[in-house]
Amino acid sequence: MVPLLAQVLREVPQGRRVFLELKAGAGLVEAVRKVLEDSSLAPEQVVIIGFDHALVQQAREAMPVVETAWVVDYPSIWNLTHLIKLAASHRISGLDLRVDWPLTGADVARAHEAGLKLYIWTVDDPARARELAAMGVDGLTTNIPQRLRRAVFPPPR
Repeated sequence: MVPLLAQVLREVPQGRRVFLELKAGAGLVEAVRKVLEDSSLAPEQVVIIGFDHALVQQAREAMPVVETAWVVDYPSIWNLTHLIKLAASHRISGLDLRVDWPLTGADVARAHEAGLKLYIWTVDDPARARELAAMGVDGLTTNIPQRLRRAVFPPPR
């Protein structure tokens, strides 16, 4: 059985975050806003993401204190400079880019200078995770969180 969003939100530990991907549908943003408002989560514990730029922008307008990120596949019809300008101009909080994007530290710095967070999905290669962390990305999505955590932040000896 698939849990309801309200049930999922109750399971988010204090001090942890949840990324909610919005897919589509009329009234979706308002329904999510209501469930979040009724939950015990602080706004900083939630990031709303989605591939649909207009839907993410709508979520940002409806929930201005909740972080939002526009998910962008690679290759894209837009280059990174355009994505940064578009996200910043629409007050979207960040970009969530597919791991294939050919990022540099300068690209990450440009996104941060524009006031954006930069997340990368789906990173399952420990070497790539270390590289992206060294560039200063704000977060990684992975299928192997414990393994990547050890690879990026090895325990002290």
